[in-house]
Amino acid sequence: SSQHGLLAFMIEPAASRLVSIDPATAEATAIGSALDFREIRGAVFDANGNLLAIDSANNEMVVVDPSGGAILCPPTPLTLGGQPYDLHFACDLALQVSGRLVLSAYDEQQQFQRVLEVDATSGEMLEIGRGGSAVFTGITFADGSPLGRMLALDATGPDDVFACNANNAFSQTL
Repeated sequence: SSQHGLLAFMIEPAASRLVSIDPATAEATAIGSALDFREIRGAVFDANGNLLAIDSANNEMVVVDPSGGAILCPPTPLTLGGQPYDLHFACDLALQVSGRLVLSAYDEQQQFQRVLEVDATSGEMLEIGRGGSAVFTGITFADGSPLGRMLALDATGPDDVFACNANNAFSQTL
């Protein structure tokens, strides 16, 4: 964020903590208290500057204060087809230039990667693609890239970065 710098969440035993990262030294500095019983696995600033984060331990989306690290409002449970959705630890959140909020979530039972559009208000998700057997632990839509191109980091292989075509059910192109 141009206002808050480089932020990340550090996973601690039974908690997550917002940290600021110095890009020159890679030194992390804690911001605020730990978020107890939360496992933040993905976060993104929305178009309004809100820091949205995915809590895979509780299957919720939370809004976090980027200056103090606290949760700002009641969590939003994530649902798919009206049913609670059980997140895997391998998930991430990204925002397309169009404003569409996208979640990648590995379905451990079915053993495939889901790509889901998330309604930030209700938490209802819609499957918009699948990433095959890859396990995406990071996704982004790069500035200047075509609207239909998502970059994803696959945790199952050495240095696997995929480009996925959002206009073709997020099929892998690299």
